[in-house]
Parts: sequence; C-alpha cells; structure tokens
Amino acid sequence: VRLAFNRDDLDGRSKEGKAVKQFLASRQIKPKKSHEYQAKGLLELAQEQKEYISNNCSTMTGLEIAKILFKNEGLTNLSQETRSVLEYMKNIPTNIKFNNSENENASTEEYRPPRSEERMIAKINKYILDGIDKNKITHKTKKDINSIIGYMNTFRFSHQINLYDDEKDRELFESSFVRYTYDKSDLSRVIDAARAVVIPADRSSLHVIPQEFKVDDQDGIRDPIGMMGTRLEAKVHIVTAAQSALQNIARCCAKRNLTPSHYVLQPLASAKAVLSKDEMELGVALVDIGGGTTDLAIFQNGSIMHTSVLPLGGAHVSQDLAIGLRTPQSEAERLKIAAGCALKSLVASSETVEVPSVGG
Repeated sequence: VRLAFNRDDLDGRSKEGKAVKQFLASRQIKPKKSHEYQAKGLLELAQEQKEYISNNCSTMTGLEIAKILFKNEGLTNLSQETRSVLEYMKNIPTNIKFNNSENENASTEEYRPPRSEERMIAKINKYILDGIDKNKITHKTKKDINSIIGYMNTFRFSHQINLYDDEKDRELFESSFVRYTYDKSDLSRVIDAARAVVIPADRSSLHVIPQEFKVDDQDGIRDPIGMMGTRLEAKVHIVTAAQSALQNIARCCAKRNLTPSHYVLQPLASAKAVLSKDEMELGVALVDIGGGTTDLAIFQNGSIMHTSVLPLGGAHVSQDLAIGLRTPQSEAERLKIAAGCALKSLVASSETVEVPSVGG
C-alpha cells in the first residue's frame, strides 16, 4: 500500500489499503502478513488451584474462577490465566446430574428464567400467599423484583437448577429461592410493630430504620433473613416530622404540578451522597451546616444511631454580625466569609477588619 501510493502513513485499514486487499483477493494472491499473533502458553496451575477449580466448576464459569484465583478483575476469556483454567476444566467430568432415566416427569428443555417483571410477579404470586398487587407496586417492590430477576438470570442459578431434570424438583428449587429472597413477612411485622409507637398527634412517622435485630436470646444481628427462631425483636431508629412541614412541602410541589413520592430526612440524604460504607461501619458523625439549619447524623456499625436538625445555620451568624456591628446584611455576609474564624487562637491580637456602617 505504501509503495503503490507513495505514502508512509497508510496501512491495511485505510481506504487505499482496503482497495489493495480487494485487488489481491480478486487475483487470489495471498500477501505476507506483517506480523503473526503468537498466543501465550498456558500457566502451570498449583495443586490448590486445581482443587478449587474442581470444587467450583459446576457453579462458576472459568472466567469467574480465574478472577478469584489470580485476584485480577481485569481478566477476559482470552487472558492467559483464564485459558489455563478453561483448559484444566476440560478434563473434569461434567456429566453429574440429579436425574433418573426412568423418570416420567423428566424435562427435555433447559430452564428458562423470568426476564420480565410480569413473569416474575406471576411466580411470586404463585409461591407466596400474600403476593404482589399489580395495581399497588411501589418503587421498592419494583427494585426487589428486578433484583431477583437479575440473580435468576445468572450462570450460577441456571446451572444449579438445570442439575435437576424433574419438573417438580425444579419447581421446588425455584419456589424455595423465591420465598427465601422475597418473602420477608416476619421482618415487616416487627418493623410495623415498632412503627406503632405513640407519637404526638401533630407529627408523622417519616422513617423507621432498623439498627439491629434479636432472634430469641441472640442479639446484635443485622440481617435475620433465613434464621430460625420463635421470637424476633428489632431495635429501630424512628424519625418523625411535623405534619405542617410535610404539608407545606407538598403544597410547594403542587404549585409546580409535582407530587412527592416519599419524604427523606436531609441528614440521611446527605449521608447517602457523601459517606462510604466503611465510614458508616467504623463510626462517623456527619455535620451539614446550611443557611438556616445544621443537620447531624451519627452512624456506627453500618446503622444510623442518631439524627438531629438544629435550628442554627450560616444565615443566623450573618444576622448576628449585622446586628452586633451595625452593618448591612450583605456586608456582614462578606465579612463572615473573608475574615470569619471559629477558633480564637488562630486570630492575631493585632489583626483588624474594616466594618462599614449602615448608610455608609
């Protein structure tokens, strides 16, 4: 290509290069390749790695196993490590199935997981007594449905359920999974019981956030789903709000043709935006100083421990400066930003600031 067009910047991907390729192909001429791809050889796996592959090859793909064994999330199916795992997996028997050749109910097809919300709702209503009302689906319910759909479409779930060739066995496996992952009636009842605490008539319950659970005599449990017991207790953090405040927010939204779907306490929203899971786990206090209020949220062991909204903010400081120094509000705000300091030891005794009075 470069000799024909007398240009060193051309290659086989250019328009001229494609024209040369087409001409050579029409003459059945096979040009010499500029370079040959040489695949890297396979790695020698350690005995521990081989045992891990043998124990998990029935529920995991070769790529998933390779990422764990070599601690590298950037691996692909073409990586040397993945090809080494796949090559070893070829020698492992894969004909293990819980089947019976004489079973009349044996299925001849692979299991087809639900991919739509409608099919998933039908399965939930089939296996759970108090299922889902299609006309009353909340945002949280929709999120739970899509979460189950996502897991039932993974390789692990499909491979595991296909180990059973009997339709009844597959249905039992599927029903157990759906009940375990979706049905949380015991958990809902204990949280609803906590919500029933007596609060003043002019306030509404905004959040009921579980801090920890207790199953029989075992406390300090974060997630009791799947545990067996006769008594379930919950320690919760209840957040209430003045009904008048909620009504004012709703009226403001209505003026712009908006309807609030739910209300969230501002410290919790701020925490979700700026705090990491590790910070909440180790313990952290979030202080958000605004214009009219200061929001406080304290987390420990991954749960909210305390929330508070103090009726004091930056605007109050500016107003106090304006009154105490007899200066306009705008000048007080400017002085606060330019010369404000919350620690006396950081200010020199000789330091001065100019304060304009009202009216110049």
